[in-house]
Amino acid sequence: MKNPATFYRWLSILLLISGYTLPVQAQNLTLRADKLRNEENVAIDGWVVNLEQPSNIVEEKLTNYAKTTFSAKPDKRTKNVWVFPKVQLKEITPLRGDLRAVLTPGTDNTTLGFTFSPGYDIHLSKEQYPKELAKLETWVKQYVKYHYTEVYTDQIAQKEKELKNRQSALEKEEKKLTKLRESLFDSEAKAESGDAKATAKNEKNKTEIAGIESNVDKLRGEIGEIEAAIAELNDSIKKVKE
Repeated sequence: MKNPATFYRWLSILLLISGYTLPVQAQNLTLRADKLRNEENVAIDGWVVNLEQPSNIVEEKLTNYAKTTFSAKPDKRTKNVWVFPKVQLKEITPLRGDLRAVLTPGTDNTTLGFTFSPGYDIHLSKEQYPKELAKLETWVKQYVKYHYTEVYTDQIAQKEKELKNRQSALEKEEKKLTKLRESLFDSEAKAESGDAKATAKNEKNKTEIAGIESNVDKLRGEIGEIEAAIAELNDSIKKVKE
């Protein structure tokens, strides 16, 4: 394939015309109601989601969210139970309370659950505070959207960095190619007249040109793949926000 980047662009156009779209990044936005154990091993009603990122990413995003939203750092009561004390979630209740996050790492994913306690031994529950518990579900859904948006935004930034590096490498290779072709053209006449030195130089230039052309095609293909990945990630962000 002479120009893989062109192939990817035409493929995207054909898919768009046919109504087919590239698959977006998978994300799980489905919550389930469950009992979560706090740091005192008390079972509390909450909402749980399975996030498709390892625990270090989940912890990083949760920490950033709390810092930005609550100006609070997590109080890590146990390895898996984080408490954000005396925060106010106006979407749920005007009362301040303890927001708990329970993190359970998997192989390449993390189960994240939330509970809210407006008092030391007062917790949102389906029996006593069903409306507030339902509002907590809505809040958790919004948090999950925040999580995936941040994750995909980070991935886009990384891909854009890779894209810039590939484009820079391509520019350098194309400049080398131009110089070698000019050198080949300049010595062509001498080589045709039987100049052994010019002939040897031309053969060397042709070999180098073939190698650089191959590298240029490879770089263009990689650029096309990265551009497609960035477009897919942007589509994923749109899907998350829907």
